[in-house]
Amino acid sequence: MLLCLDEILIRRSKNSSRYGVLLGLLAAAQYLISDEVLALTMIVAVAGVVVLSILNWRIAVAHARHAVKALVIAAVVCGVIIIYPVYFSYTGPEHLTGPPQPLSGIETFPGDLLGPIVPTVSQWLAPVHYKLIGDRFTGRDVTENGLYLGIPLIVILGAIVLACRRLKTVIFFAVMLIVSFILALGPRLFVDTHNTGIRLPWTLFTHVPAIQDLVPVRFSLFVQMFAAIILAIGVDRAYNRIRSGRTGNHARIRPSLRRNSLAMTVPALVAVVALVPVIPKFPYVSADTNVPSLFDVANIKNIPTDSVVLTYPYPAEPEDQIMVPQALSNMRFKIIGGTGHVPHPAGYSPYGPSILQPLIVEQLFNAAYAKPGSDPAEFPPTTPQNLSSLRTFIGNYHVGTIVVYPFGLDPKGVVRFVSALLGAPSWNNQVVAWFDVQAKVSSVNPGS
Repeated sequence: MLLCLDEILIRRSKNSSRYGVLLGLLAAAQYLISDEVLALTMIVAVAGVVVLSILNWRIAVAHARHAVKALVIAAVVCGVIIIYPVYFSYTGPEHLTGPPQPLSGIETFPGDLLGPIVPTVSQWLAPVHYKLIGDRFTGRDVTENGLYLGIPLIVILGAIVLACRRLKTVIFFAVMLIVSFILALGPRLFVDTHNTGIRLPWTLFTHVPAIQDLVPVRFSLFVQMFAAIILAIGVDRAYNRIRSGRTGNHARIRPSLRRNSLAMTVPALVAVVALVPVIPKFPYVSADTNVPSLFDVANIKNIPTDSVVLTYPYPAEPEDQIMVPQALSNMRFKIIGGTGHVPHPAGYSPYGPSILQPLIVEQLFNAAYAKPGSDPAEFPPTTPQNLSSLRTFIGNYHVGTIVVYPFGLDPKGVVRFVSALLGAPSWNNQVVAWFDVQAKVSSVNPGS
């Protein structure tokens, strides 16, 4: 998208309409991958257009019509592709009303002013003491903190900007890096996890629908991108200057072999010094998926294709490992649940004993995540009313298979509950499973 905007706004390509179409296709693709990242990109792009217009206002005014034409084409192409997904998001079944999460929760993931210079546990080469400090930033969520650049890289970026201060390209990307960093800090300035109360520009967006729920620290994506571009330009110019045989005082370097060696060595050394501090810690943490034998390749055929599967443990954030077998089966079957925002009645709590009656299935199948030592009596009792609720759920969602994996608080309690409605399980091999559930539930006496 950046390259398309460069062709449209800077190079003013004669094929601007073609680049407008391409920009629209890229924007639509980004929406289908992550609408949040597209929203972040659009905000940064608008900021970039403003910065460009300020740096080159005469050219911007003279070529505004050319740029507007291409951008309108991009908007139309993107709109045609995403209009139905957007419509469905706002009006479809169980669509969200208002922010997906409380706006107060957004402030629990603030960018920190010290984020660019204090490493986290994600870095390979850094003192442990400073990693512990960096891990506290962004609400102690290291995965959200992408602001770290490292002091060497920051110093080198500053040197490149100073050396190339006459080059508008470098100045533009430097300004955009700063703009992105300020946006990543969120609505209030945090310094070493302390809220200073100082308002920042993001407060302008906190009440704008569809944008207010963005996590500002994710603008760090663009901080990293602009830093990479500036470093690349600096290394490239250093290489070309040395190779051309001119130093800062325009004195020629001889012989050519020495010049070529310096041209290769100096920029590479600068890049190494800049990037070594941000090398990630290897190896990445991983764990065996421990897929139960029911989901082995040979046994996966026990589940009919396109069958709806109700599983214990119930796939709910953050414990959704049971969805791994579904992925390994090439999505052969469907699983109820998963990580996502869905509306619930007021007072809903997925782990507590006081869940409303229509949600008894989630209470039962979420029991795997109850705290150790919890009283199994918190399981819903096998009363006719509760069994009727399970029967209704199975009918409404066309459940064809129920699987209970031996994990969590009391899997045997779940087996007893389901068996009270459907009878003994059809198959038991490391996991307990009921097949052809629709036929079984239809044969159950509704009054039982």
